[in-house]
Amino acid sequence: MQNIKDTVLLVEDDLCIRELEKHDLQQDGYDVLEAPDACTIFQILKRDCRIDTILLDIGLPDGNGLDLIAKIREHTDAPIIIVSGRNGTTDRVVGLEMGADDYISKPIEIREFLARVRAHVRRYKESSTTTFFHPPKPTKVKFGRWVLDRSKYQIFDIEGSEGSLTTKEFILLDALITATGRTLSREHLFTLVHGESSDSYDRAIDVQITRIRHKICEDARNPQMIKTVRGIGYMFEGKIEILG
Repeated sequence: MQNIKDTVLLVEDDLCIRELEKHDLQQDGYDVLEAPDACTIFQILKRDCRIDTILLDIGLPDGNGLDLIAKIREHTDAPIIIVSGRNGTTDRVVGLEMGADDYISKPIEIREFLARVRAHVRRYKESSTTTFFHPPKPTKVKFGRWVLDRSKYQIFDIEGSEGSLTTKEFILLDALITATGRTLSREHLFTLVHGESSDSYDRAIDVQITRIRHKICEDARNPQMIKTVRGIGYMFEGKIEILG
């Protein structure tokens, strides 16, 4: 039986660099989709094909890669690894805070480059397997003006309009609601979503929680449902009602 290869979306406007990275990835066993610009990224994402990791150059001719991260997240939960010649700490921090999962500086060291890609693909596949092949018993839970539907991995407002949570955001919100009144650590939440703990990515959970609060119309300065437990993690304190 033929093994299905993992797929990497390689976003790089420099043809020479793109060809070199493509060759290394293919030699390591990946299928590679190429995007020289932002427009091509979304053409590929709209095909609804599985992508296991995105390698994103942030100096694109038709858009700043950092600004594109949020838009990419509307289409896929695949890990985003920024590959950039900008090596400053500020650039790295901003990239991670914008929602990227990792940051690799150019010029790349090929062994480290491929090792990081493998690690992110592995975590993503483990997370996807947990999410899609072993779903929880279909249950609807009402909180505030929203209904969380575990059978659809999404939230809906009281009028039935669908929310816009990504799969990872849904997993986080579901975990917090399930543990209502109890504090969940950042490490636990990161492991739940990414399949492996890492002190380096605590900030990633903070960014995802901020997005969830925004999407459920929480006041970020005075949240009433998802509370921050300083130095530890988060707790859901909203009133919930089991609907079925």
